Order: sequence, then structure tokens, then C-alpha cells
Amino acid sequence: MTNKRHRVVMGGPDEAGDQWLSCAIEQGLKSSIHCVSDGAKWIANQTDRIFADQGTFLVDFYHLCEYLAEAASECVGNDEKTCKKWVEQQKTRMKTNNGASVLSELEPYRNGKPGKEANKSEECHRYIRNRPGQFDYSGAESSNLPIGSGEIESSNRSVVQTRLKLPGAWWKPENAFSMLSLRTLRANGGWDSYWQAAV
Repeated sequence: MTNKRHRVVMGGPDEAGDQWLSCAIEQGLKSSIHCVSDGAKWIANQTDRIFADQGTFLVDFYHLCEYLAEAASECVGNDEKTCKKWVEQQKTRMKTNNGASVLSELEPYRNGKPGKEANKSEECHRYIRNRPGQFDYSGAESSNLPIGSGEIESSNRSVVQTRLKLPGAWWKPENAFSMLSLRTLRANGGWDSYWQAAV
């Protein structure tokens, strides 16, 4: 899709979800909604709340690969070539919806500890097992849908960060919201009509 819509939110998850719905309505989308993110549970929950059966949620493939790469040395040792081969094998399994084999591969190396005490294999195993149904990469690719959130993150950098994260800059929340509202207005193509109406 080339016609992007942007929104700004300074509130909580429900406000963000409501903004997604607003974007979808403006786009005139009447079919299914495909959501991709880093696996944050609140985003998956908002996908369910707002789009229900009309929406699907997919964990960003790059984020998953980071977990796999960090677990590799615990599973196969520190040889770089061996680690890379192991990661590629797990990536192929995940892309063909064979997450069960990846979990089995990680199982012997988990330390079973919670939070910061967990080793990398435990973290990776937990990341996958706690997100059932969110790794349908095969289905997404067969429908010509993205499996990564790179386009979203790129927009975040170009619309938000280039203005709000200038060196030495700091913002009051209300001023940041106003600036982001103007930035998203321009990114959505409404800049000229807004100022014409304001005159």
C-alpha cells in the first residue's frame, strides 16, 4: 500500500487502538487488517479489541531473529559459522510455520528462570511460546503481506524522531503533541487544506 496514514497518540493503548481504527476507516478498508509489530502484548490486544476476526497480528520477523541470534551460542557454541547456520535453520522453520521444532531445539538449553535471571535460550523460548498464533509468516507471504515492521519504523523515524529528537531538544508533553499533530498532518497530505481553512 502506498497511501500511508499517520496518527499521533500521547495516551494509553486504547487511544492508540482507536486511532488505528480511524486510519483504517479513512483508508476505506473493508476487508482484513494485517498488523505487524515487535510482539508487544498491548499491540496484539488492541488488534483483537479493534479489528476482532477482521484483523491478524504478526510478530515482526526481525525481532524474532534477534532472539534466535542471541540464543544461538548457548545452543551450538561460539563458532560464528555454526551459530549462523543454526539461526538460518530456525528462521526457515519459523517461516514455514514450524515453531514447534524451534521450541524443541531450544528446550534442552533453557534455565527455566524468570525475568533477568533467564538465559537467552529461555528468553527466546518464552518469546515464542507466549505468542501462539502470531508467527504465521507462511500465510502472510502467500498473501503478499509484509512480515516485518520496517516501513512503520521508518515512518516513525522520518515523521517523529527527526523533529522531536534533535540534539539538546526537550519538550513539554502538550508541545510535543502539538508538534507531532502538525507533523502527521503534513505526512497525511492535509497541510495545505488545514492552513487554508484556518485563514
